[in-house]
Amino acid sequence: MMKNLRLIVPLVLFSLSGMTKAQISSGGIPFSFSIKNLPEVPFTSLSIPVPIQEALADSGVYIKTLRFAESLDVDLYPSGIGVWDTLADGSLMWRAGLYSPGAYSLNLVFSSYYLPSGAKLFLYDPSGEYLLGAFTETNNKPSGVLAVMPVPGDRLVLELNLPAGLKEPFQLVIGRVSHDYLNLFPHLRSKDGSFRKAGACNLDINCPPGDEWQEEKRAVVRLLINGNELCSGVMLNNTALDGKPYLYTAQHCVEGSADAEALLAVFNYESAYCNGPDGSVSQSVSGSTLKATLVTQDFSLVELSSMPPKNYSPWYAGWSLFQSIDRTASIHHPSGDVKKIALDMHSPVTSTYTDPSDPVTYDQNAFWRVNRWENGTTEGGSSGAPLFDQNKRVIGSLTGGEAICGRPLNDYFTKLSRNWNDYTEAGKQLKAWLAPGNSASSLDGFDPYSSDPLEAAFTWHAAQVCEGEKVVFASLSSGGINNYLWDFGEGATPVTATGRGPHSVLYASPGTLTVKLIVESGTDSDTLEKEMNLVWDSPVTAGYDYSEKPDRYIQFNDLSENASGWYWDFGDNRTPSTLSDPGHRYNLSGTYQVSQRVHKQSCYDTLQQAIMVTSLPPPDDHLFSFVRVYPVPAGEFLVVEWETTSPFPWQLTLYRSDGTIFTEVNTLPGEQRKTIDVSLLSPGICLLRLQGGEQSKTLKITVVR
Repeated sequence: MMKNLRLIVPLVLFSLSGMTKAQISSGGIPFSFSIKNLPEVPFTSLSIPVPIQEALADSGVYIKTLRFAESLDVDLYPSGIGVWDTLADGSLMWRAGLYSPGAYSLNLVFSSYYLPSGAKLFLYDPSGEYLLGAFTETNNKPSGVLAVMPVPGDRLVLELNLPAGLKEPFQLVIGRVSHDYLNLFPHLRSKDGSFRKAGACNLDINCPPGDEWQEEKRAVVRLLINGNELCSGVMLNNTALDGKPYLYTAQHCVEGSADAEALLAVFNYESAYCNGPDGSVSQSVSGSTLKATLVTQDFSLVELSSMPPKNYSPWYAGWSLFQSIDRTASIHHPSGDVKKIALDMHSPVTSTYTDPSDPVTYDQNAFWRVNRWENGTTEGGSSGAPLFDQNKRVIGSLTGGEAICGRPLNDYFTKLSRNWNDYTEAGKQLKAWLAPGNSASSLDGFDPYSSDPLEAAFTWHAAQVCEGEKVVFASLSSGGINNYLWDFGEGATPVTATGRGPHSVLYASPGTLTVKLIVESGTDSDTLEKEMNLVWDSPVTAGYDYSEKPDRYIQFNDLSENASGWYWDFGDNRTPSTLSDPGHRYNLSGTYQVSQRVHKQSCYDTLQQAIMVTSLPPPDDHLFSFVRVYPVPAGEFLVVEWETTSPFPWQLTLYRSDGTIFTEVNTLPGEQRKTIDVSLLSPGICLLRLQGGEQSKTLKITVVR
């Protein structure tokens, strides 16, 4: 179903003298923190009913809208609640408390916010251990809306500090309070409560499959909307190349102007390396203006309230209207987690999105359907994520689907080509904003700071990689560059390169390395050298075997090496496992492709094998005690021999390693030996099924040469 995620989401916090502050705030200390013997702050109690939580089933379609917080619309302001104090120097201080019993955290949206120069607003928990602010005149927006981060616990305090002699009026109205009932923010000093919320099958953007997507990933952002909903989105380029910060996402994420105004876009939230630690969410832009939206195609285009700063290293993704697609990728924030990538090596299919629980009738054939992800998946919080084609251009935005870990099937993306100008109104199309007066059918990506003064700058995707994996270098340089000269240092392959890149480089050994980039523009040049402390992690190797128990129960036995984490996909589109030696009961007999992915630190490996599951009752051990199978392992032939004459015929079925039948042999009553020629069978493990009367037994046979 729809893959937005309703919740209260914490942003990254930085320690500051035992307290914390947000990127969109200006720092500082509230007046009250330095005043002794202040009277207790009065609290206003709120009654916010929360829904009953229901567990998801292990089969069928999962609902992708997962709500973590319940919101209450209010109209609270300093003249109606709290207490005012005049300090010795003439400064004014207002304090007020809000209380929602049982909340794991509280989040506010100010419906009217305007502070003059010198005024400061803070939010904190009653102990003063957790502090947000100061919010100042720099947070004023034309809309007057300001969404802020959650404060842990069921009580929060607001404090407004006004300098002495301030004559300019201010506006401060709390319009919404959200009550976190699923404890998305369990650790007071964690960087982000969403870290590791995504399913174990998801693949970090800085794992090797993401190597070729190191520019495009910079365009993908995590969206926090109205303090209780998480989605993904992507920055898009326009044919004017003017740097307008257009962002493309799902309509069910940004349904109208109010949602656009209360949007917070977080850039570069990712792990530092494959399977790495939590990342930072300090780089954010608050607020946007709605430009176009269309319910029946589920897309919205907004313009952020300001350009993402240069130190965010933003990238505006290219786009395409072409319909010939070989393969696709989606970069997204599942469950609000660090940036992930999902890959499909096949062509998407034109389709219509339908959802029995959704009253909207969507436009016919206006969606791409990804049949199955080969790597990764999407889930709640991924809504609005871009679908890229093989040329790394955006062709759609995620609406919803069935895909989750264990069942990465049937995801639907609205078609950018249908969003383009199916409807003539500018407010219902992309073309009016991305290519006004232009007939372009595609556009490449764009660095909005490329026209700045000449400056060499670059980054690498990870300084901690699995031994034998490459490091990816990406240029962040600006200034009309016509030549790039890279030197990747000692032990690098290649040692040098030209062109913007990104460039993938293999090093002979870890350690401290010096990397240099020279950029040239006409007769001007600029040089940057940086040291990289490259760390290698020891590789892991996937491996497993299995044994069959009665009633289609398969016991898997881990044979991997150096692994500390496991993910199993049992091939039947049901619940996966993260145990080292899981057992799994299949509903039906048949052949299944079972995948084991193992990891440790930045290293991972995957093994996929076909297994055969039978549905017959347990064998009669007495019946099979008179049967011998030899030689084991088999070479050119395999012999099945009965010590006594069998009263009934036998059927012998030999299966290849992929589960297909190699040969079937039937015996006659009274026969005591059968020889099977396996000279044309590929070396490896195969299965021999013996069936006599109503009993059967399956043996694992190894064929060697």
